[in-house]
Amino acid sequence: MKALKLKQSVRINGSHFNPEIVAMLNAARRNAPETQDGAVWVTSANDSTHKKGSKHYTNEAFDIRTKNVVGGPDIIKLWAKNIQIELGPDYDIVNEGDHLHLEFDKKV
Repeated sequence: MKALKLKQSVRINGSHFNPEIVAMLNAARRNAPETQDGAVWVTSANDSTHKKGSKHYTNEAFDIRTKNVVGGPDIIKLWAKNIQIELGPDYDIVNEGDHLHLEFDKKV
């Protein structure tokens, strides 16, 4: 399994990761393709600026770097698809080009 690393600016506000964040981090690591540095990088969590109402602010979303993935866009799409399959419909995995956005979004 790939090493999980946090970009220096990443901040998690709160006393703990909720179970959904832990599930997403683990799924991202388990399904990670080869990377140039052997790591899965979290580039944003509850930090930086996100759109109003973003789940980043409620510790239900984070972003993962894709520019270090070996193999290009098709491999990144497959990574996102495999994370989605593992986590199921209550999670949204969005390929935003330079990163994957992962969020817990409980469907009613």
